[in-house]
Amino acid sequence: MRKPLEHGIRAGHLLIAAREKLARLGGGSSHRLWLPWLKTYCGFSARTAQRYMECARDEDQIRHCVGFAEAAALLHKQDRAAKVAEKRQRRAQNEIEFARAVEDRRCCAWLTESGSTAKE
Repeated sequence: MRKPLEHGIRAGHLLIAAREKLARLGGGSSHRLWLPWLKTYCGFSARTAQRYMECARDEDQIRHCVGFAEAAALLHKQDRAAKVAEKRQRRAQNEIEFARAVEDRRCCAWLTESGSTAKE
């Protein structure tokens, strides 16, 4: 692994620790403290901090990468692929539920029709 990437991963671990500490100070949520803390102590954007933290969390997956930009791109691509797969799975589940609802409706209609003819 290259030195810049090692530094990025180390920064990510430190940022994760800082955010956890801010969460403890903020009563379980670091949301209102995080951005001001980043601005005061880091001098880079929340998105950059997020990328560093992603690299730290997925350190094993990016060890082969040449640099931070390649690692961030790889993680983005994996995240995108996971979101697409999740969307496809939800769509398939919705189609199954719709098909079941249609079948239930047909069955109910048939039972209603059958029941009414049997009573006549």
